[in-house]
Amino acid sequence: MRNLVNFESSSKNQELIHPTSIVRGELFLDEGATVGPYCMIEGSVRIGAGTKILAHSNISGNTVIGARCTIGPNSVIGGPPQHRGYDGRETFVVIDDDVVIREFATVNRAMTMGMEHATRIGRGAMLMIGSHVGHDGQVGQYATLANAVQLGGHVTVGDRAFVGGGTVVHQFVRVGRLAIIAGGEAMAKDVLPYGAVFRDRHKGYNAIGCRRAGLDPAHIRALRALFRRIHAAPSAVQAARQLRAQCWDDSAPAVREVLEFIESTVRGIQPSAKAAEQDASPTEMPANNHMSRMNGGDKWANERAMG
Repeated sequence: MRNLVNFESSSKNQELIHPTSIVRGELFLDEGATVGPYCMIEGSVRIGAGTKILAHSNISGNTVIGARCTIGPNSVIGGPPQHRGYDGRETFVVIDDDVVIREFATVNRAMTMGMEHATRIGRGAMLMIGSHVGHDGQVGQYATLANAVQLGGHVTVGDRAFVGGGTVVHQFVRVGRLAIIAGGEAMAKDVLPYGAVFRDRHKGYNAIGCRRAGLDPAHIRALRALFRRIHAAPSAVQAARQLRAQCWDDSAPAVREVLEFIESTVRGIQPSAKAAEQDASPTEMPANNHMSRMNGGDKWANERAMG
């Protein structure tokens, strides 16, 4: 990657910038990159080959955007962190290749200095309308944030994870690889790799996502057995310790990934539906509780949670 500092716009590049757009600072456009009408670009910005910055978008700070991305319209990339402690230090945003960022989505630059600490959106990710990635966030390859998803600072979303529309995620929470979260959730704890979360609880594993990702059928069966053991235990951390002692981490790489994820948690693991049901007294359980919805034929829960 070229140095971000001292990028200069050539006369050839100017032909690819709509005359109503404003550039303040240093901009470098790779071949075929374009900037549409009424955009504002400030700071040190690099835009990769074939990338389109659509109308009324704002790109600022030290921002690197890869090839073949589509940004906007009305997106804001590289804005300062929404943090009272930010003092104007030079920090970064990196958007990898083939990313789609839709209308009114925002990606804030990092609080922490250094390119290695940049807020990063991974290759092939999609940020739908109105979604937000806070400072120091990490969104994995081919991950999807549906409309109006809000990620706090330092949130990590793993590769191929899907976060449903309107979901909010507390700062420092991790969403594991190939996890799926329903719309309208509020996540304050980590979501397991391959996990499926609905109504604030892990329902099981993301069976459809695992199959679509091409996981080995034997590994999928191992994951199914693992999630059943986790859900039967009082806590995920306790289950992980027991299963490690029984050498479950040797059964499949995906199983090892889940157990290591649990053992490394700082915020804790989003609880499972079964554990929550066991902890609640009959008077605490609503008549139309989440398990009755599943047993009554909730398609989302049955297909994604039960496999």
